[in-house]
Amino acid sequence: MRILAVGDSITAGAGSPGGYRTILQQRLGRADRPFDFLGDVNENSAGMAYPQHEGHGGWTISDLADGNPSDLGAGNVVTWMRRYQPTHVLVMAGTNDNPFMDRQTLTGLYERLLDRIFSVNRNVKVALACIPKSRQSVTKRQAYERMAWEVVRTVVVRRRVQGYQISFANCYSPIDPNRHLADNYHPNRDGYVRIALAFEAALRALDR
Repeated sequence: MRILAVGDSITAGAGSPGGYRTILQQRLGRADRPFDFLGDVNENSAGMAYPQHEGHGGWTISDLADGNPSDLGAGNVVTWMRRYQPTHVLVMAGTNDNPFMDRQTLTGLYERLLDRIFSVNRNVKVALACIPKSRQSVTKRQAYERMAWEVVRTVVVRRRVQGYQISFANCYSPIDPNRHLADNYHPNRDGYVRIALAFEAALRALDR
């Protein structure tokens, strides 16, 4: 597996070194599945055998699809897809987007990001994650995060019906904001363990 992890600071692992990628690397290694992580970024990956990723702090769904106007040199998902030719893409995005947008707008953003990924390789395998819960008593994002969970599930089902190889990584339900966060938004190690398990399950579903 050539794995491209795409997202924002949660993909980078803010709050715990390596974030979910550290745990996922360990679990894939124990399962004796040949793999490599891909990307230009090595940030927050100390001690990882495969430190590369494309987790960009503060980036929105549109930034990942089209490039961040403040950091155009970092590229976008099409750049990374062409450069690294992954067999599997792990996507978590939406934490930095406007929490007051409506369902149709959010759906369109996820669909555009997937369009960009599949435009490079129609047969690439994608695990699309919903965003984890924040400390909702502080952030007041209950409605948005619940909507994002529902939107991602719906988008995955629609794409599967269309014949794409895509699975849903449920990174919302397993997170208890009182136990699994390092701050108001980023998971602690226990939270990242739950995200890693969600991505591992999504990878298994793709490779059945």
